[in-house]
Amino acid sequence: KVSEAGQIVAIKYDEQNALFTTDSFQLTCRLINSSYPAYRNIIPQDNPYHAIVNLQDVTRALNKASLFADGTELVKFDIDASSIKISAQDLDFSCSAAEFVPCSYDGEVLTIGMRSSFLANILKNLSSTDVEIRLSDPSRPCVIVPMESKENVDQLMLIMPMRL
Repeated sequence: KVSEAGQIVAIKYDEQNALFTTDSFQLTCRLINSSYPAYRNIIPQDNPYHAIVNLQDVTRALNKASLFADGTELVKFDIDASSIKISAQDLDFSCSAAEFVPCSYDGEVLTIGMRSSFLANILKNLSSTDVEIRLSDPSRPCVIVPMESKENVDQLMLIMPMRL
């Protein structure tokens, strides 16, 4: 098989695995022989609070603050009407960091924890100038969507909060 980039893709599979190989990468997949989980049931449809933030600003602030997160990778988001304070601390080394990002937010003041590496992976896969973070309370999943999207492409990212 020839890919869109003109590379030859070797495909091997058996009853449990599939292997895709090119000159530059190798992808191994486990084949699922059961019904696909009902993932739509865990995507909240009623998150009443929406924060709109610049993608580069929040990514930059997250990267800086996460350097001070301990092994749990916990970063704390304190969200109010005009800004998000992104903070992290390492109690073992008695150090902490806080970064402020301007935002537009239409909800109650909210504090929520997130795993920095999971959120960083979400943000690096979005290509919008601004993103919308949909929230309800610190124990329920957050939905992150780009404000602009490519034609015929719907992106929706879900992240579970961490207990503070």
